[in-house]
Amino acid sequence: MMKNHLLPALLFISINAHAQFMQAEAVFSSKSVRLKTLLLDPEKGIVAASATVTQGACSGHIAGIGKINGRTLLLEPYVKAESHEQCVLQVSFDQKWTKGKVEGKNCAAYLGTSCGWEGQEVYRKTP
Repeated sequence: MMKNHLLPALLFISINAHAQFMQAEAVFSSKSVRLKTLLLDPEKGIVAASATVTQGACSGHIAGIGKINGRTLLLEPYVKAESHEQCVLQVSFDQKWTKGKVEGKNCAAYLGTSCGWEGQEVYRKTP
């Protein structure tokens, strides 16, 4: 009898996780930041992503492969800046995946010192 209930429960959990990660695939933007994500592995939450910041004359860009854990995307550039620590971009999404808060660690080599995305909020663009 237990087997009859276990399979539907496992399927529900699997479908729920898959649907959650599907919500992360989108374009998010603000006045100065643009984030694009493409879901590569819906079961594991693996995404390809790129982030661009433009603040006046200063701009920067990173692109790489990231992983979603819960509602947080961690992205490392696929090209590491020489003689710098690994840049990690963290995007924490809200419950509905409509807004994300962007934080960067060790990413100055990709942006320059006069601009950044720390604390920037990006919003899902509607098609």
